[in-house]
Amino acid sequence: MKWNSQSIETFVSAKEFVDTALIPLIPLDLQLDPSKAALQGEYIAILADEVEKQLTGRVMLVPPYPYKQNKGKSDTLIHELNEWNSYYYNAGMVNTICLTCDEELVELNALSKARVIWMPMIPLDHLEARQAKEMVREQASQVLPKIMKIWQGKGTE
Repeated sequence: MKWNSQSIETFVSAKEFVDTALIPLIPLDLQLDPSKAALQGEYIAILADEVEKQLTGRVMLVPPYPYKQNKGKSDTLIHELNEWNSYYYNAGMVNTICLTCDEELVELNALSKARVIWMPMIPLDHLEARQAKEMVREQASQVLPKIMKIWQGKGTE
């Protein structure tokens, strides 16, 4: 399910089955390398969308969470992810999973209640649409076992 009016109606009627909030973590960097940050953000949004498609009915893809890339694992980011984790938990979602291309954020697993899954960014801008779609599907198939480990209580990475 996605954060849109159609999916929310389904969510309300089947709330007990949706136990996972999926948050794309989108880097913002307007100073050092904005092009790279924008590509990472686009890629992680597309990847999160594909993961949601494959796990529809159990996962709610929520709006992306932007963070300042040059801040890394700041206390603010940790605090805010913990706040979102509590919010989703109180709404019945026992798992909050963040998807990122920023490898440094994997360290948040030790500091945050939300689980962070890192996937390397694949530059899709130079691929044909069919190739890009296939690459994203392949990456999503690598994310699924990581999510299943989280569901089984075995952590990440």
